[in-house]
Amino acid sequence: MAPTKIRGALNIGFQMMITIGILGENIINYFISNLESGWRISLGIRVVPAILLCIGSFFLGDTPNSMIERGQKEGAKKMLQKIHGINNVDEEFQELIGSIITGGVNVIATFVSIFTVDKFGRKILFLEGGVQMFICQIVVGSMITIKFGVSGEGSFIHIEANLLLFFICAYVAAYAWSWGPLGWLIPSEICSLEVRSAGQATNVAVNMLFTFAIAKVFLTMLCHLKFGLFFFFAGFVIIMTIFIVLFFPETNNVPIEEMNKVWKSHWFWTKFVFDVVVDHDHKVVV
Repeated sequence: MAPTKIRGALNIGFQMMITIGILGENIINYFISNLESGWRISLGIRVVPAILLCIGSFFLGDTPNSMIERGQKEGAKKMLQKIHGINNVDEEFQELIGSIITGGVNVIATFVSIFTVDKFGRKILFLEGGVQMFICQIVVGSMITIKFGVSGEGSFIHIEANLLLFFICAYVAAYAWSWGPLGWLIPSEICSLEVRSAGQATNVAVNMLFTFAIAKVFLTMLCHLKFGLFFFFAGFVIIMTIFIVLFFPETNNVPIEEMNKVWKSHWFWTKFVFDVVVDHDHKVVV
């Protein structure tokens, strides 16, 4: 609900309140540490901010997101007008609706992944998701190319905007039931127990690193590539999907203890996997 111009400061204010609370508690504990019932005071005094929060919640207005989710569109518009201090909030309102729609699609599609990943396997979800994501990237990029070109000037009529939103949602859905969740599942399945922790840590580190990198360069790339940015990422989706076809073995219903056999039987990874045997002296023999 924070106005855009001061949203950062207000959000950081949350952290400021936490630090003030920690400091206040430490000061209070210092002065009551010698009292026999000091620990009771230390625990009991925490009721005060809890009561203040409870009372304050009665005066807290609904967010525009919450209002839209409950069908209160006019109320959401009025709240946006109050937050931004302007009467014309149609653009912000449409952006808000679009965000809620794509967010809802994301949640539902993730449930689809939960109920299908063990039934159809990991590889089929990767491949279907990759193809769907590629098509959506190409369609969205093409629509923006036709309407805006390199000048960036143009507009969509209502039906075109809805079609664009449909393909964006289709992309979000494809990612949410394939590459999104499977990007966390697969590393936990393909690493043997001996290196599982290191493998998971590496996966998280690489994921966060590239998330950070893409977030930093996305707007710059968008300014320079414009509609070409969608084709750029579509190319990477193709590369990712081809990698799955050629190099990823199905891990569905495969115990972690037997993953070494899966790698050993793969046409490519067998070159890098060796049979490991432990002799009577508990020595590893390759």
